Amino acid sequence: MMEGEGMEWRNWWEAILELVFPGGNLCPFCGQNEIQGQDGVICTTCLKGVLSLKDTIPTCPRCGHFYAAIDCTNCLEWDNSLRKVLGVVPYEGVYRELIHNLKYSGRQELSKPLGYLLGETVKKSGLLGKVHLIIPVPLHPSRHKERGYNQSEWLAREAARVLHLPLDGQSMIREHFTKPQTGLGRQERLKNMEGAFRLRDNSKVLGRNILLVDDIMTTGSTLLACAHTLAEGGAGKIYGVVWAAGGTKART
Repeated sequence: MMEGEGMEWRNWWEAILELVFPGGNLCPFCGQNEIQGQDGVICTTCLKGVLSLKDTIPTCPRCGHFYAAIDCTNCLEWDNSLRKVLGVVPYEGVYRELIHNLKYSGRQELSKPLGYLLGETVKKSGLLGKVHLIIPVPLHPSRHKERGYNQSEWLAREAARVLHLPLDGQSMIREHFTKPQTGLGRQERLKNMEGAFRLRDNSKVLGRNILLVDDIMTTGSTLLACAHTLAEGGAGKIYGVVWAAGGTKART
């Protein structure tokens, strides 16, 4: 690792330590700049940096995967039930650490800056005027009981606040307990998610365009399964937004 790169990573780890031991009104991303503005969740420099990632890193226009080739193989077999997914950041470095702290350590305070950036990403994409309702990807009740929270719902609540859209966390449920997707191949992931979700009430989604919110997307099998359920229940166009989508390993 070059000297400059080493300094950069030390800065990132210092930011992560600031998250664990917060002090002052410092940005959770850089840990150095003061947070300003009415939203009070991230400094202006980091906000611009995150939202401009797609201008500098190749990204699939359909599934949101960072480092996607011109012909992205990740969404090659997707059907039209899931129109488009936006990824805010690649799944690596400090971005990976942030979502892991939220997801596995229950750091709910991180949902505010991360959810805010989900909302701002939707605004920048031009998708805001096309959706009517936000739905977080649900957890199975036993997983929710074990963890005590649904990190995707935390993110969705913040995104809904930023976008001024209604949130529905009740209509769709996770009916089958699926084994963790980590370590599974593409086809295994798709098969694992078959029939995982069910609509217990379609009145809120009927004819409405939906924005699904999740934390991490690898192959998109979870979002696809949700989209299939919503489409069968009479929903209109279905889109998605996730915190992290793909990364440098996606190039191989």
